[in-house]
Formats: sequence, C-alpha cells, structure tokens
Amino acid sequence: MPKHGVGRSASPISVAAVALALVIGGGYVQPPAIQAASGNGAAKLSLPWSAGSSWRMTGGPHNHRGNANGPWSSVDFNGPRSGGSYKVRAARGGVVVRPCKNLVQIRHAKGWMTSYYHLTKIGVRAGERVARGQVLGYTSTRAGCGGSATGPHLHFTLLRYRRLVDLDGHAIGGWTVREGAKQYRGCLVRGDKQRCAPSGAVLNTGAIGAQ
Repeated sequence: MPKHGVGRSASPISVAAVALALVIGGGYVQPPAIQAASGNGAAKLSLPWSAGSSWRMTGGPHNHRGNANGPWSSVDFNGPRSGGSYKVRAARGGVVVRPCKNLVQIRHAKGWMTSYYHLTKIGVRAGERVARGQVLGYTSTRAGCGGSATGPHLHFTLLRYRRLVDLDGHAIGGWTVREGAKQYRGCLVRGDKQRCAPSGAVLNTGAIGAQ
C-alpha cells in the first residue's frame, strides 16, 4: 500500500450547493438534484459515506500498491475535517472478505469487488452479507496490510474477478472518475461540476452508479 497524504482543508462549499430540500408533505430531507454522470456505471456503486455529506478527494486515481504501473484502481477520500475519524459505508451490497487487518473487501454481483483500507473499529466479519450503505468501520491511519498513512482517510479500490480495475471513466455515486496526468491527481466530474484532488469536496447525493 502506498503512503497516503491528506490534503489541506477544502474551502467551504456555498450554502446553495449543499442546501437540503424538504419534500412537500413529508419530513424526509434529500440533497438537491444534480445532473447525472456520463461514466460507466456498470459496477452500480454509491459513494462510501453518508448521503447528504461531503468528503474530500485527497488522492486521485493511483496504483493500489503505490508503484508506477497501472491500473490506477484506487482513490483516497477524507472526511469533512482533517484529522477526524468518520464512518465508512459499503458502496454496494455483497459479502464481506477480510484478507488482513484494517482492510474490508466486499464481493458484489457479476464479479465486482470493492476494497476499503485504513479502517478501524471494523464492525463486520468475513462471510457476512452487508447492505448498501451499511457501516463497515471508521477512517484511520492504521495500515495492518502494509504501507502507511499520514492522516485518517479511506483508500478505496475497485476490482473485477479479483483483478484491479482502472477507475478512469467509471461512475461512483453519480460522479465520473477522471485520472490526471500523474498518479494522485485527477477529478470526479458530474455535469458541469468538477471536484479535483487533493482537496475537492465531493457531495454524496445518494446516487448509484451513473444515475
């Protein structure tokens, strides 16, 4: 695993961009509608944190183990404030795999798999079936599978049939991943919105895949 840094605190998002709308006739609060992503949504993934909140993409697409080779299958996310420990949620339902400490993987349908590293207070076990959005653990600097972390964050990776998948062009939670000229650069794009590493604040609207 690479040594992951944590970017500076992002500038506050405008109130208009994150304001929540109250559905008429009920008490349910939902994020505002945002134009869907245009990327490949086949993996049917949500963003791995609570809907309605924004995390920062501190590391754009990069190699899962930190070397210079492809595929660039991983991105790094940090909670709303640097140094905090935040709940990490399953990007899709499936069956839990626990290959080593501080790492949770989930096997999904059609060969897809998501991987969540640097977790602490892990609340799921190998073989357990989890639902989309279920809490897996909390962000931390723990690195029981190798590598290191300079600040609490989530190292998120996509695989299919146990092979690492290049994230460029894939949609996660309605945002399309775009790699940069170098590892750890790059952005998440949705409509006319672009949130780039190392401090772009990404709103989880509750979308799935490219929807």
